[in-house]
Amino acid sequence: MVGDILEKRLKKLVGKRIVVVMDDGLALLGSLKSLDKDTLILKDVYQAPSEEIEWEDPGEKKKMGYVDWTHVDLDEVYIRVEHVLRVWPWKSQKAAEKRALIYSRDEAFLSM
Repeated sequence: MVGDILEKRLKKLVGKRIVVVMDDGLALLGSLKSLDKDTLILKDVYQAPSEEIEWEDPGEKKKMGYVDWTHVDLDEVYIRVEHVLRVWPWKSQKAAEKRALIYSRDEAFLSM
């Protein structure tokens, strides 16, 4: 179940993109459509194995990673909260170097 603190933060992110890392190692990137205590619903979802993220540490408690996302051809993806390990708000930038996407994150909302 989603805790009260996490639920309040996630409700502020409805309509925005988040990254969800599942207990099987799959990372999902999508727009948070809705949530309740047991379920997150994402739309316009991309997926990648979280172990394929190539992390860099530019310092100051921030990390940046590169990953090649694959689009999920479904209207919505329903996620059981009990299988979620981490959740981050999505921040991306265009890379000036060889990679197309940079993913950066601060501390996770949820980390078990």
